[in-house]
This record gives sequence, C-alpha cells and structure tokens, in this order.
Amino acid sequence: MSPYPEQSSYLFGELPLLLLQYQLSPSEETATQILHAIHKNDTQPIRELMWGIAGSMLAAYFMYQWTQESRWQEVFQLQAGLLLREWQPVEEAGYLWTVDLYGTHQQWLGPVHGFASNLTPLIVGQSLLSEEVFQDIATKAMATVVQTAVMEEDKANWPPFMMLTIRVKLPT
Repeated sequence: MSPYPEQSSYLFGELPLLLLQYQLSPSEETATQILHAIHKNDTQPIRELMWGIAGSMLAAYFMYQWTQESRWQEVFQLQAGLLLREWQPVEEAGYLWTVDLYGTHQQWLGPVHGFASNLTPLIVGQSLLSEEVFQDIATKAMATVVQTAVMEEDKANWPPFMMLTIRVKLPT
C-alpha cells in the first residue's frame, strides 16, 4: 500500500502501468485514466519525482510525444506552473523546493526527491514551455548547481539534502 494513496506516483502504482498499457494498446479509455491519474497531483503537496508532480509531468510529456494532443501539453504546463511557484530562493543555496515527504519538510538535491528530480521534467519537457520560462529555469538551476557544490581540490560533489540554519530570534 502506498504511503500516499491520493498521489499518482510515476515510480509506483497505477501511472506507470497505465502508460505501459497505452503504449501496448492505445485507447481513449486508457488515455482518460492517465489524464485522471496525472491530475491527482494538482492538489497534493509532494513536489518530487517518486511520489509527486515531477513524475506526473513526465507522464504528460510522454503522452504528448506519443499523441501530439494539446491536452497533454496543457496539463504539463499547469503542473510546471504549480512546481515553479514553489521553487524558492534559499540563502547561499540558490533555488530549492521544500519537499513534504513522510511527514518531514526538507530541501533535497537528489535525483528522486527534490531539486534534481524536479528539474528532470522541466528539462525533458523544455519544448512544451515558453523560451522565457525555460531561460528562467536554466538560470536558477545553474545558480543552484554552483552554490550547492561541495568542492575538494578540482572535484565537485553535491550533498543529498541541504542542512540549512534556521535563525530564531529569542525574546529579550
């Protein structure tokens, strides 16, 4: 059983199975089921690939590639807008999403949760976005990659999540 029964997961659950079914035997019924599954993530708080909106955006992109139907571009753009609204500047770290996952809120960088996972559909689906929107994405992504790199001599690596200092002002 999924820890997120209201989500439409790209890596678990019905969505990958529906995509496979559509590829093997395209039908309007299956396409409608895929569209319904994708829209489940419009109102859910999880912003990452495994359980959330980044995965459903990839599904919409693939459906657009297979069908060239505008409804898939429209849902991709809708979800991109939702995702981009939550991409916030973080002091000394560029731009990150705060991922609501398993009851905690964390700023992840990795390929399944957080920054890299959310960038994946935005880069893959670049052709479905305006040039202006994509240039803004590229600028923020580059700033984040540079600012979150951990350098050692001539090599760089990135931590899986950001440990950010939260400053609390105590009453005097």
